[in-house]
Amino acid sequence: MSGERAFEGAGTKPGLEAWRIEDMQPVAVPASQLHQLHNGDSYIFLKTSGEKRCVGLSWNIHFWLGKETSADESGVAAYKTVELDDALSGAPVQHRECQGHESDLFLSYFKQTGLQYLEGGVASGFNEVKRDEYETRLYQVKGKRTVRVAQVALKSSSLTVDDVYVLDAGLELYVYNGKEANRLEKAKGLEFVRKTREARGGRANITFIDEEPENAAFWSALGGFSTVTRSGETDEHHESAAKKNTTVLRVSDSSSDLKVTDVTPSSGVLTKDVLKTEDVFVVDVGDEVFVWVGKGASDVERKNSTTVAVNYLKKEGRPAHTPVTRVVEGGEPPVFTALFKAWTTPKVLEFGYQPSQGVAKTQTDKSVDVKALVSSADQSEEDVGVDPTGAGKHDVTVWRIEDMDKVEIPQAQYGHFYGGDSYLILHVVTPPSGKPSQVIYFWQGRSSSTDEKATSALLATKMDDEMGGS
Repeated sequence: MSGERAFEGAGTKPGLEAWRIEDMQPVAVPASQLHQLHNGDSYIFLKTSGEKRCVGLSWNIHFWLGKETSADESGVAAYKTVELDDALSGAPVQHRECQGHESDLFLSYFKQTGLQYLEGGVASGFNEVKRDEYETRLYQVKGKRTVRVAQVALKSSSLTVDDVYVLDAGLELYVYNGKEANRLEKAKGLEFVRKTREARGGRANITFIDEEPENAAFWSALGGFSTVTRSGETDEHHESAAKKNTTVLRVSDSSSDLKVTDVTPSSGVLTKDVLKTEDVFVVDVGDEVFVWVGKGASDVERKNSTTVAVNYLKKEGRPAHTPVTRVVEGGEPPVFTALFKAWTTPKVLEFGYQPSQGVAKTQTDKSVDVKALVSSADQSEEDVGVDPTGAGKHDVTVWRIEDMDKVEIPQAQYGHFYGGDSYLILHVVTPPSGKPSQVIYFWQGRSSSTDEKATSALLATKMDDEMGGS
């Protein structure tokens, strides 16, 4: 597969795999530890989606850089990412992730476990662990949609009113719920502390500071009691507050030397013809940078593409955590093509009434009742042949978009849509006599991620195709 033995067999079946850079080489990370990242290390993650027997496999590669990782390790992670990409025939989309500023796509892989940041680097994994000997640590549990668990300074001043904290004192575990912490943080904090206890054979005691606000052992471990009044950074703090104008750079070695040229359209409007198949292009849209690799790009251009983008960010004085995503010609994700005017693809999802498809128009982000969606008064259903009288059998199925796929939700949750998610709804009507008719809806919450919105639209089209465009 590749010259790197650690990557043998990688990407052959759906799932998440990871390697940590140890002694300048990638070493596989056990599945149970994929969510535990050391801030002194660099990692490579490979997400494989799809099924070979259906539409084939697709891949996303993320190289994750801890805030304390060395330049050597981060460089090896970037280089080995290119090797893994080559092993998969250059088909994956590449992403550069920085601790605390991860992309929504990367975070979506950890919705069940959350991300746990640990102090230290590779050496932390080789320390001898003795029974009942533990280092006292304080963890912050923070986030709106995907919760991160990060180690913070062991002192009372680390506590804030809007987050959850877990004090790990070995066989004594303490949970501090800030009075303004959200429900997801509280639930994840409870899950984290329970799993920690399970890992210690169920022998650890759990104390909730809500019930014992003046617990002496808890405050003593933090250096003494302190009234917590400070608010922490908002969960959206990592998002860029200001966006710069779009910039397009062409990376070419046609003159033997690698040359970078600014080819930004004077109009500021991006069109597909600015991208040439024989070269690599860096597209800067302010809060994110894309690296587009043409099918005819040389090996030198391909292998240096991400490095050029990172050096560009440094030259512009941009934050080191600015997301960098590498895409290949012909495999551009919707989040990239949406930046361009009139990007043509083999099939485009149109909004509104489509006589041959039966895909209903997108819904705005309001409080939605699924019963209203299947109301006989909906004109779109009349258009596609659904009996407006309501006669016949009505079947509704609802899926939520999770990890770039659809997951069916229980009927008891029908009618409850969350603004941070996107959904797919299928309404099938079987009249007393005649052919069944169906309408497919995709509903997108205002705070849903760009990838989830794009997935809901694409899956609606795929479902329509599978039903014969009926």
